[in-house]
Amino acid sequence: MSASRRRAFVFAIVAFTIGLAASAATARNYAQSGAGQTPNIDLRVGVVAPLTGNLSSIGPGQAAGSRVAVSVISQALKKTGLSKSVKVTIAGIEDSQGDTVPAVQAATKLATTANIDVLVGSCATRETLAIAQSVTIRRKIVQISMCSSAPELSGLKDGGYVWQMIYPNTLLAAAFVRASQIAFGRGASISTGSINDAGNGGFRKAFEKAWKAAGGKIGQSVAWNLTQPTYDTEAQRMASGSPRGWMISTTPEDWKKLGPALVRTGSWSPARTIVIEVFKDPALLQELGDPATKGLRGVSPTNEGSPSKAAFDVLFKRLAPNSKPTGFDSLGFDPVVAAFLASLRAKSDDPAKIKQHLQAVSGPPGGKIKPNQLALAIRTIRAGKEIDYEGAWGNLDWNAKGDPGSSLFEFWQYSGNGAAIPPGRILNVKVPK
Repeated sequence: MSASRRRAFVFAIVAFTIGLAASAATARNYAQSGAGQTPNIDLRVGVVAPLTGNLSSIGPGQAAGSRVAVSVISQALKKTGLSKSVKVTIAGIEDSQGDTVPAVQAATKLATTANIDVLVGSCATRETLAIAQSVTIRRKIVQISMCSSAPELSGLKDGGYVWQMIYPNTLLAAAFVRASQIAFGRGASISTGSINDAGNGGFRKAFEKAWKAAGGKIGQSVAWNLTQPTYDTEAQRMASGSPRGWMISTTPEDWKKLGPALVRTGSWSPARTIVIEVFKDPALLQELGDPATKGLRGVSPTNEGSPSKAAFDVLFKRLAPNSKPTGFDSLGFDPVVAAFLASLRAKSDDPAKIKQHLQAVSGPPGGKIKPNQLALAIRTIRAGKEIDYEGAWGNLDWNAKGDPGSSLFEFWQYSGNGAAIPPGRILNVKVPK
């Protein structure tokens, strides 16, 4: 064999060896990505929601949304042939009773007796914070709150275990500033009131800061405790000074005492008052009475305009026929689906691994996945490709703090006498870069 042919032969052998090595590396990467492998997952989800007490007007629907999520996931697993190796179950649904102590007790029960990997809940910020600090962070359980928004959640030292479904207060405050400018004009003097707690009180302060930064004025700023028997003194303070309008952050249950006290002042008007999302229920407002609610305005996070809303509405109607939609039901649905997709991507039901994949499945890059496309999501993840779950509530696009990147809000008004609330003005607010 000539020298030139020997060199050619050696080069061919080297190239063949490199090719084998490259193929082996590709195969290893493919295997490590989980593509083609059958995962073994038993994901256990617990739900803590206000089934009674404060916010009980939306809690049962959110719990129903979580149950619907498991049904949809189970159908998709069966369709993709994974129903025997991958399971997602609701290990328990507990009542927070709209208060911190029973909320922590409920979460502790789910963590210790139901051995949950993921906790969905709660709704009020004070409950979510208490659960996080007392239960989920210590026990390293992934927690996804449904409608808590205090800034304390964004800055919580949680090791990546606590995530939020809706806006931080900075987003909500920006939405309320826009709504107040529409209703009362730029530079108007507005009086504010709230329960003195992390959620409502924190939001009141965030709104006041944002309103003044936008050139507005704050008249009276009033806070009260839920345990007070009457609110006449607080109502008189809020009604004093002839403000252009009011921004009040409280619960419908609390309004049963506050509303009549405001009416008794003789100088307060519900038509010049903006409240938070939980009041957007005509039956509830009718129960609270026209003197305290007719003309009331509100700002609510919404999934109106969300590309996935229609798909979720069909699923909810079919799989939860006995549940009356409230508009907030998808906040119980999306956390379960997101946790499942993260678990599948992690190839594990270990919360420490699930939390590392929540951000990846909730935003770009990757193909858009709607609530009725979970079989496609499963196949895509198993193929080692990226997905972007476009939730029933809307685009999550979670950041590293576990906050959503944007939110849609609706500015609505109630005409009284139990009449349906017509579609309001949609406000699209994004987290500043």
